[in-house]
Amino acid sequence: MKNVFSFKNVLAIVVAGFFVLVSCSKSSDNPVSATNATGINSESAADSYTSETADISNSITTNAGNGVLSGARAEAVTFSGAILKRWDKRLACATVTINHTGNREKPSGTISITWDNSTCADTTGVKRTGTILITYSGYWFIAGSTRTITYQNYSRGGITISGTYTRKSLTTLSASDTSATTLTIQFRDSLAGGQVTFANGKSITRNKTVTVQWDVQRIGIFYVPVNYKHLAGGSANGTLENGSTYTMTINTDIVYTEACLLAKNFTPVSGTKTIVITPSGGGTSTTLTIDFGSGQCNENKATVTINGKSETITVNGAGG
Repeated sequence: MKNVFSFKNVLAIVVAGFFVLVSCSKSSDNPVSATNATGINSESAADSYTSETADISNSITTNAGNGVLSGARAEAVTFSGAILKRWDKRLACATVTINHTGNREKPSGTISITWDNSTCADTTGVKRTGTILITYSGYWFIAGSTRTITYQNYSRGGITISGTYTRKSLTTLSASDTSATTLTIQFRDSLAGGQVTFANGKSITRNKTVTVQWDVQRIGIFYVPVNYKHLAGGSANGTLENGSTYTMTINTDIVYTEACLLAKNFTPVSGTKTIVITPSGGGTSTTLTIDFGSGQCNENKATVTINGKSETITVNGAGG
């Protein structure tokens, strides 16, 4: 199966906004200062790394099959190797174990995704260690079903993630829907007590609520994502590495496409969001608007506007 998304790859996602360093300028006075660049970078990195884990969970719950999730086949089922690579290339080095606690009418249980070899890289070159633990309730295609994600010493490329991430399905699919060649599925995502700790030891905290849309193509028995959106109205808040606080609001849908992500264009192809950064010691807040383009692969660039002045930035995965 193709990557759901590959932030830094992230994303997955991740797959969600991303990692910025100033590259070239549209204005003569460079409105994006080093401090603002770090703030944008950290906020976007935290968004992408945490969002990726939710979409890895989607890959598993949509492809494991109803019989496995409901316990119709066995008490516990373990997957590894080639089958996981078909589901999602980010799972190439993982072992997935599904334990059910419910039944066919009310499926529930836990899914553990464990990477225990720090030298193994997935097909995009990313190394992961630790465990993502998913507690699920209900079939993934029924509105109201939930997946709650927690982390046990989980790190991605040396960046550690903690917190509680909840994904709730908003869409109910009928039998005719699930047999169709294309699907549109929406989820309500929330992150509570999120923290992303970068390789330099600095961290950013994050709380988030956003509606996510998955546009999916069915190929055989597998569901392959085509694009992924954070819909307008979503928001987040937290604390940056330097102690400043931030709020983020999505103004227009943030859109990622599978084709651009696989071409290593890790930023969204379109959409805008606003970040307001308030210094830790008080003082005047800074408002930044980030525009990711008009729908084409954009070589990891975005346009940042501050006080009516705009600058083009290039994205990387450094975090700080």
